[in-house]
Amino acid sequence: FQAEDGIRDLVRSRGLGDVYKRQLMPERLADELAPYGADVISLCEAPEEASVERLAKQLDMAYVYYPGGFAGALLTRHGIVESTNYAFPSGELADNEPFSRHAGRALLDTPLGGVVVFSAHLHPHSQDMRLREIDLLLEHMLPDRTANRPLILQGDLNHPPDGPEYARWKEAGLGDAYAAAGVGPEGTVTSIAARRRIDYIWLAGPIVKRIIDCRVLFEGSFRTDPDDPASFAFSDHLPVMATFA
Repeated sequence: FQAEDGIRDLVRSRGLGDVYKRQLMPERLADELAPYGADVISLCEAPEEASVERLAKQLDMAYVYYPGGFAGALLTRHGIVESTNYAFPSGELADNEPFSRHAGRALLDTPLGGVVVFSAHLHPHSQDMRLREIDLLLEHMLPDRTANRPLILQGDLNHPPDGPEYARWKEAGLGDAYAAAGVGPEGTVTSIAARRRIDYIWLAGPIVKRIIDCRVLFEGSFRTDPDDPASFAFSDHLPVMATFA
């Protein structure tokens, strides 16, 4: 899964601040995620680490927390062998630095052997910075790709499929999971109407041939009912879910 945590704005805009203040969101999100039986979940704009820890505990998962201008997190049922945080060192939202939001890598011990999962939130406003961040991520991926490890990149990459950023991933040999096996709505934002696709799962190495399905979860509490003033979603982005053999 990949989803950006926009719950604060959505809750406040509907006068439900008391719900958020009671800090029930990790448990409610866990209830929503549990039926999917995911082995790996990534979060962009994750809440504070204590909430991620509670979410992981509810789902009986281990987790990695990636501090940054907007923190990220990776939750998994598999063993975490190692992890690296690439975010701007100060943890501040520095628009002139790469990975000012978040970027990280984790090596997981799975039934397929070692699987590498990258999580990233690229710059939302500057195409030049996004291209720079992509080049840096590709550089970080090189050792794993040279070793032919199964590799997954999940994230809010803030670019459409028809932009130069998408072409850069393709030129580097990564495969778009949704393009390979996508079903359902293509858009990932917003939770009210899925209009644009800016959230992705990219693949490299042996796992490319194991893709079975990839879909956008425009369902349950991941979407907002505009006709119901009490309705809110967990994010203004929709999760993307990929299934592998």
